[in-house]
Amino acid sequence: MLKCHTLIVISLFLLLIQRCRCEVYTAMVDLEDLLDTEHVLIDTVENYIKAEEQKIDLLKRYVAIYQRQQKKAREDAQSYLSNPINAYTLVKRLTADWTQVEALVNTNMNADTLANISYVKQNMKFPTDEDLNGAAVALMRLQDTYRLDTSSLARGELNGVKYSAELSAADCFELGRQSYNNGDYYHTQLWMEEAGARFKREANETVDQSDILEYLAFSIYKQGNVALALDLTNKLLELTPTHSRALGNKVYYQDQLKGQEKETVKRKGDDESENIPINGPNYDDPFGKDLYEALCRGEVSTPVEVQAKLKCRYLSRDNPFLKLAPFKVEEAHLEPDLFIFHDVMSDKEIETIKRLAQPR
Repeated sequence: MLKCHTLIVISLFLLLIQRCRCEVYTAMVDLEDLLDTEHVLIDTVENYIKAEEQKIDLLKRYVAIYQRQQKKAREDAQSYLSNPINAYTLVKRLTADWTQVEALVNTNMNADTLANISYVKQNMKFPTDEDLNGAAVALMRLQDTYRLDTSSLARGELNGVKYSAELSAADCFELGRQSYNNGDYYHTQLWMEEAGARFKREANETVDQSDILEYLAFSIYKQGNVALALDLTNKLLELTPTHSRALGNKVYYQDQLKGQEKETVKRKGDDESENIPINGPNYDDPFGKDLYEALCRGEVSTPVEVQAKLKCRYLSRDNPFLKLAPFKVEEAHLEPDLFIFHDVMSDKEIETIKRLAQPR
């Protein structure tokens, strides 16, 4: 019985050999190519896995930042949000940062999760790019008014006191980008420089160095220093030799330099020093902006002879209620007359007004 079974198997095998001889021969020849194919497939899958892991790691970093700031904000929301740096980073997290998070999550996103995010964006308050620009401009105004050092501000310090978390290179880059969009090349330069300095110290890069150099070079050019703009563009091309805009800008800057007459006195920054010149904010002052900023900084004091004429008094205006509880009035200035009214409302009344003023 076993011998019969063996003969049948051998017969079938010989029959298959006769019918498939060509296919077996061809497969044997192509085996090495198949190994190469498999190698490419393995590499492809490995690259996909690495990309997914990087995506997850990046999402984890975003979530960690969100959670850390959310925890701080929940401890004292009013105090947290009254800090302009925190206000800016909150708006940035929900605009520029969230756009990147969405792009990451949208890849291989399941329909339910995508629907949940769409629902949140449609039914909850979400800041716009205009809000981000407004928050950035407010921070610049604060910086100019109080003459705050860019690096200190990026560290979350105001006049030497630390009030908030540090800004990342990406945060500083976004401030520079918003300034660039507003045609404010002075602040573009300040914040792109800070972004570049922070980029060098970051363990996990939050922004592309090429982008920093591109914006920095153009902002320097717009302020009149073509030679330094060209130098920065060359550095950009060392990092990214095929950067199309940088290649175009390089030719443009070179043409600009050729067309300029040789100056007898070197401009600042053309000596290849590491320090890039800061030209200062460029604005007209039709409404006494300089004086207003000096007042905010407490640099304008009331003369002693004027202070001697200032008085405090109770004000009732023959009002029965005010006769019982008159206003406490302090003269702050004469010509123009400025008055400070003290204890007009109770803390409870103030909280009620704040609550009623909140958007619904």
